[in-house]
Amino acid sequence: MFIFGKEDKNFSIGQDFEELHKKLSEKKQDVLKVSVYEIVEILSRLEKLWQKNSPYYKEAKRLLNETSSFSEPMDELALSFLPKLFEYDSLITRLKSDFKNVDGLDNFISTSDYRGEIKFTHLGLLLHVTAGNVFL
Repeated sequence: MFIFGKEDKNFSIGQDFEELHKKLSEKKQDVLKVSVYEIVEILSRLEKLWQKNSPYYKEAKRLLNETSSFSEPMDELALSFLPKLFEYDSLITRLKSDFKNVDGLDNFISTSDYRGEIKFTHLGLLLHVTAGNVFL
């Protein structure tokens, strides 16, 4: 299992979940200090890193060729989507489709739907679990 980008082969949800929850809660406070535009700008830097024939692309392709049950053209097709996912305008467009006004993720805003100000905020923490045979 990967936790905060580091592999933990001994992690047990039953035994280690409370400690993980504590770490997540601490990190959540740090994330709340960063504006959505800063996060999008940082994520958009990944677009260049995942261009075809970049070192990241080549290493991912090599690993997929060794471990994936998909064909090489399928691996390449999947990798070709990564740069597009991280385009700045694409990220903002997806946020706008969900929130209409991206500024509401950082500040209270006025909307035509509500007589007052609103701010979009999280409900809690997110634990994302995915199958090992799913391309991410």
